[in-house]
Amino acid sequence: MTGTAKVKPAKDDAEWARNTQRRLEQVEHPASSRIGNWVLSTDSDTGDLIASNVNGGSVVIANEPEDGGDADVVASGWSHLKVSRQNPQTLSAGNHIPIEWDTVDTSTDDWNVATGSSTLVFPDSGIWLMTYNVRYGLNSAVAATGRIYLDGSPVVSGRHQPSGTASEPTILCSSTFSVSAGSELYCTAWLSGGGNYTVGPSNTVPSDVTSLSLLRLPIGT
Repeated sequence: MTGTAKVKPAKDDAEWARNTQRRLEQVEHPASSRIGNWVLSTDSDTGDLIASNVNGGSVVIANEPEDGGDADVVASGWSHLKVSRQNPQTLSAGNHIPIEWDTVDTSTDDWNVATGSSTLVFPDSGIWLMTYNVRYGLNSAVAATGRIYLDGSPVVSGRHQPSGTASEPTILCSSTFSVSAGSELYCTAWLSGGGNYTVGPSNTVPSDVTSLSLLRLPIGT
């Protein structure tokens, strides 16, 4: 049998059957397996799947599923949510107004988000990549800001400072953060000056809308 160790010939049929059974179990349930310069193995304590390079270095590529999970579901550690504001939302100038997400664009099954929500609750702990795009529906010379709040505190923000010429503010905020399951996130938009403005779709490119993307990276916290 290819890939198995050489053994002495069996003395009788019973010994041959035992040797064959052991060799089949080694092939079907190996402790490790080599693929090119990589060796796949499992952590004896956690059950995580580990890829080790023969030149050094290892990475966890999958976590063991929780008890009671579907045996056919691969636990990759990935989690993703993208929400957007497709319709204009009115902002009162001078205030940081939370965005009310009217559309759930994509979502993994671990998220439970209702349309119209401002506050999002993280389902899992981990390192998360957060990307917030703010599109204002106006051409103006006022200053604009977009912020991401985590558990009530601003963690990243972007600002548009006009040079005196009217333009449409567009802001991108992006960074990674270590987040605990149950933490809450919301995003705000702010404009200086007086009056009411809108945020959501771009005024010049209506298909370009305000959005938030959250991606859990498959690495340890």
